[in-house]
Amino acid sequence: MNDFFSQLNAAANAGPSPTLLRQVREVPGVRETGKHRYALAPAISLRFEVADGVWVALLDTQGHLQRFNLQTPMDERKLIDALKRSRQRSEED
Repeated sequence: MNDFFSQLNAAANAGPSPTLLRQVREVPGVRETGKHRYALAPAISLRFEVADGVWVALLDTQGHLQRFNLQTPMDERKLIDALKRSRQRSEED
């Protein structure tokens, strides 16, 4: 059966790409706090979830929430770059 709900369940079970998760874990200071949840500093957190059948990343930096759709490798690169910039800003403060 190849309907919408089957595709949604497949996307939900697959999770973010292993390459992306590895890159997130390689950012200095990142620690895993739960399934698809990470913390970088007391005020910086990252979580992955499915929205509209697509994996998205939600980066919360001191109350400012950024949403990244994770449909292409370029989208994933934007997330990693934003995560690294957030880390640099937190070190400067």
